[in-house]
Amino acid sequence: MAECQDLLDANGVPVHLNTEIVRVERQGTFVTEVIARQGGHIFELTGDHFINPMPSLTLVHWLDPPPPPEVLKAARGLRYRDFPIVSLVIDQPDLFPDHWLYIHSPEFKVGRIQNFKDWNPARVTDAAKTCLGMEYFCGEGDDLWAMTDSKLIALASQEIVRLDLGMRTSGIEDGYVIRQYKAYPSHDGEYRGHLEALQDYIETFENLQTVGHNGMHSYNN
Repeated sequence: MAECQDLLDANGVPVHLNTEIVRVERQGTFVTEVIARQGGHIFELTGDHFINPMPSLTLVHWLDPPPPPEVLKAARGLRYRDFPIVSLVIDQPDLFPDHWLYIHSPEFKVGRIQNFKDWNPARVTDAAKTCLGMEYFCGEGDDLWAMTDSKLIALASQEIVRLDLGMRTSGIEDGYVIRQYKAYPSHDGEYRGHLEALQDYIETFENLQTVGHNGMHSYNN
C-alpha cells in the first residue's frame, strides 16, 4: 500500500486516507465532483472519470440530485454480510502452511482463518511470531456483531485452541478487532432483478464505472 501511495504521489495523484464520502454530485448523467470529509475538514474531489468500488447501494444514496425512486428501491433490495475479523498474535513462528482454512463445523462460530504470514512474511514484522485472522460472518445488529472487542477476542482465542491446530492459550499474546460493514454481497433469490435495475441506471453515466465485488455485487471465487 505504501509503495502504491508513493507512486501515485510522485505522479501528482494524492491519496486521501481515513476519508468519508459525503455526496457525489452530478449533472444529469455526468459526475462533476465528490464531496468528502476528513476529520472536520470538508473538501471537493474533481476529475474527468470516477471509479467506484463501494457498494452500489451506498453510491446511489450519495448521488445529488438523487436517482429516480425505482432505482433507490432496487438499491434497498440488495443484501450484504458484515465481517468482524479478530487478529490474534501468536508466539509461534509457524502453525500451518495454508493461506486460509475454512471451518464448516456448526460447533464453531468462526467461518474462516486467515494466515497472514503465509500470504507474505513481511506482513508479520517479528519472524518468531504468527498473526491469524479469525473471520466471522454475520449481519450488523446480530449477537455476534454486538459483542464487545474483548469478548470477540476471547471467543476467537477459545476457538483457535479448540480447533487443535497446535497452539496453546498461553501462546496468544495479543488480539485486535476490525469490523467491516457490507464486506460481502449476499445473493438471495431476488438480488438479480435489483442488481440489473441498478446496473442499467449506473451504465447511463458517461464518466462513472463500478468495480470490485461490492461495486459489482458479485463474488467470483
